[in-house]
Amino acid sequence: MTLKGVENGVVINVDQNNSVALTSFSGSNVTFENLTIKTSEGIYKGFARMVGTYNNCKFENLYFTFHGEHKFNDCSFNANNEEHCVWTYGADDVEFNNCAFNYANRCINVYTEMGVADGVLTCNNCSFTATNADSKGAIEINSSSFANSVKVNLSNCVEPAYGEMAFISGWDSANGAKATVTIDGTIVTVPQLSK
Repeated sequence: MTLKGVENGVVINVDQNNSVALTSFSGSNVTFENLTIKTSEGIYKGFARMVGTYNNCKFENLYFTFHGEHKFNDCSFNANNEEHCVWTYGADDVEFNNCAFNYANRCINVYTEMGVADGVLTCNNCSFTATNADSKGAIEINSSSFANSVKVNLSNCVEPAYGEMAFISGWDSANGAKATVTIDGTIVTVPQLSK
């Protein structure tokens, strides 16, 4: 199924509760094109249990990917009033290509509560713009929430002016032991920051 904005300014408002979020497009392949996807305040707002492709979409506020695979191409994310732009949450594989992120605190939360064994986050040619000098950084990783491992692959990305490019979350009880971070083809060690 493809949901396509045929003119500028078409908005999908996502303000459902958790149970609806988990079943909205269950088992489907869904493509979103030329849309603004706006979430209401709070957490657990997003589409789940699907293979999702997002082309040239604008995201406002915090978005959750939940289960499945999600690929974002040429998208923009603006969450200056939220803690994060995106939580990968229960998604197995999340990829961002040529995306621009604007955020105040932290940008992408690599995390799961859904029993994901091995998670993957990939960012290619993305820019991370922190609007707050106190920002912790772009990619926050909680490896302890994954059963086996999580891989974060960053390639040709623009680092934020404030904070780290990637860091281990203060909530990561494994202290990053299950995480592998690769930047431009090189495996790197990233710091663990306080909560």
